[in-house]
Amino acid sequence: MNVWSTPRAAPQPPRGTARSGLTRLGAVIAVLIVIGVTAYAATVRFGGVDGSVLARYRPAPLTTPAPSATPLPLDVVANHALPSVVTIQVETSQGEEFGTGWLLDRSGDFVTNYHVIAKRNSLRILDSRNAVHDGVVMGFSVPEDIAVVRSADGFRGDPLTAAAPADPPVPEAVIVLASARATGQPDRTPETLDRLHQPVPVQADTDVNPVEGGEVVYSDMMVLRDHKIYRGNSGGPVLDAYGHVLGVVTLASQSTPQAFAIPIGRVIDELLAFAARPVPQG
Repeated sequence: MNVWSTPRAAPQPPRGTARSGLTRLGAVIAVLIVIGVTAYAATVRFGGVDGSVLARYRPAPLTTPAPSATPLPLDVVANHALPSVVTIQVETSQGEEFGTGWLLDRSGDFVTNYHVIAKRNSLRILDSRNAVHDGVVMGFSVPEDIAVVRSADGFRGDPLTAAAPADPPVPEAVIVLASARATGQPDRTPETLDRLHQPVPVQADTDVNPVEGGEVVYSDMMVLRDHKIYRGNSGGPVLDAYGHVLGVVTLASQSTPQAFAIPIGRVIDELLAFAARPVPQG
């Protein structure tokens, strides 16, 4: 309706009442206009557009994704991780030696023990598809017994994820992965993470880690128990049920089913720093 259309002619009021009648009529019209405008504004503000329509144009609220990781059976964890586990093959003056490595990043950097590569004349990486890659040492720490070696031809794969630096719960069921080629044993060993922060004195190999008195103490180590760990396990990852790397296998008892691993939280910054270096030339 056109609110402002000209009204029809009304009968003339009696003389003397026109002014008061017009005044009352004006007041009524003013009230009606105010009510109409107010109702129109309210309609536009509150009811003009359906909420479901507006929702399509409003940005969604910012949310933080919830963690999606759930614990898995350790055999499933092993199956997922084994393509990122490799054999470290070293040519020494005494012949071939083998250890285990695991993929740290997408640049083809692998974590292993220093004692695995210490006597090297040459170094190769054998992946899970039996492909052979020349390797180059990116960095190492003798006291920590860690090293990073890179595939010289740009090996690509899915890196394993290091656990947070906080202590894991103990005891905890874990899985230790290894190169079956290096150990001559299955590529996975179920273990129990039994203790943390343990010192482990060992007789040093003076060709690898020379120390006065022939003894070295590995400090702040994880203790694993239940099944035997073999020589070729050195450098292999210890994984929890979430697929996180908790540690790097380094030592094993020759007489009991007990082994020791370096906590990953203690060395991960150093490992990443090795991987970030320029590739050595020559």
